Amino acid sequence: MTSDSVRYAESSGKTEILRLVAGGSEAAFPLHDVILTATASLPSPLPLAAPPLEGMVAIDGNPVIRIDLAQLLTGQPGAGRTVAVVRLEGRTVALRVDHITLEKGVPSLPHELTALLRTFTPSSVASGAKGAASPRIVPVQLMLLRDRGVTIGVPAAAIERIDRITARHDLLTESGNPLTLVRVNEELFPAYPLPSRMAGVMEGTSSWGLIVTPGSARVVWTAAEVLGLHAAVPERIRSLAIPDEQPLLWYETESGDIVEIIDPDGRMDVRSTPPPSVRKSVAERRGDLYLRCGPFCCLLSLGMVGFVPETMTGLTAKPSASGDLPVIDLARLLGFTGERSPCRGVLLIGGTGARQVVAVDEIRDAALMRVGNLLPLPAVPAAVARLCDGVVLDEKTGEWVYSLHGLLDGPAIESALMGWLPVVEIEGTTPALPS
Repeated sequence: MTSDSVRYAESSGKTEILRLVAGGSEAAFPLHDVILTATASLPSPLPLAAPPLEGMVAIDGNPVIRIDLAQLLTGQPGAGRTVAVVRLEGRTVALRVDHITLEKGVPSLPHELTALLRTFTPSSVASGAKGAASPRIVPVQLMLLRDRGVTIGVPAAAIERIDRITARHDLLTESGNPLTLVRVNEELFPAYPLPSRMAGVMEGTSSWGLIVTPGSARVVWTAAEVLGLHAAVPERIRSLAIPDEQPLLWYETESGDIVEIIDPDGRMDVRSTPPPSVRKSVAERRGDLYLRCGPFCCLLSLGMVGFVPETMTGLTAKPSASGDLPVIDLARLLGFTGERSPCRGVLLIGGTGARQVVAVDEIRDAALMRVGNLLPLPAVPAAVARLCDGVVLDEKTGEWVYSLHGLLDGPAIESALMGWLPVVEIEGTTPALPS
């Protein structure tokens, strides 16, 4: 979280929203359309992308396109370090913004964002791709906090307001029991540490206060740090029965960490839903090619490959015979504009027998790379959907690898054309597939 306050406005008829501020402009999403918030990290480059599209990021292990909301709304690049992942018209995107607030109000969706997303091809999961499960998983919105050295989640809908504690007073009651009063947004409340049952080390004075009503009285729970909003998939929420006590709730993250859930008013619904399926494991890609070209990483099925020449000597500016093959710089075709001198080539063969050579920087066996499962594309620009049939996360580098699914075409071919490879060079070349 980059804002100093996350608050709910007490206004009848209004709904829970997440307000995004970017470059002086604002957008407001209904809370049920917000998947999570996080700190921005470096995205993987997206083929054929231009601002405000910034690349593809991993959200709970799934691919999502990231958009600079300030650039989209104002034309100037934003400097924010916060990302909000939202759903809009069946498409999930990550928006980089300056800061966010959680409150009650009226949703306000920028028409520029709506218009941009309508040009995207919906995700293959949402489109009913064969073998994919329904993407409709209703998440539990948790506000993640840090206190006593552990991460704790509180259902966002149970929080009236979150704000900085501006004053603290320790009192002595007539019974002799100590009582702490804190000032939050000009109001005084009795304050208590977050009632966590996870063992942790007490930290310094907590600076955040959550106004909650765990019964009939409004109180403040104190926390050291607000980490942000997170949509917890119900199937990863667990409950542990403890004799003579309330059950312990926790959320198991993708990395296996445990986040205790504290439910002040008993509103939790932990119904589970089946996870989305993956289409193809890396074991089935054994022998396929892993290509690096400029900033992009790609997978290429051996069913498309004629062979891999040892060199690409003999390039000519124009074809000299009917069998000469066009050589296309794959990085330039994907949108890279930097200096290029690719040294490897792959001969692609289409279903009709058409042939072309793509020039890349590196060729390796995909089975030797630490890549995971092939996932369906998220909502992406139509040009990307025509080029790729899925993405794979490289577990070693954290980069998204794009799976190409056919011969390359389109208006960018001419600008990416390096020259022509004489057919005699191809016919006299020994294949050199990577080992």
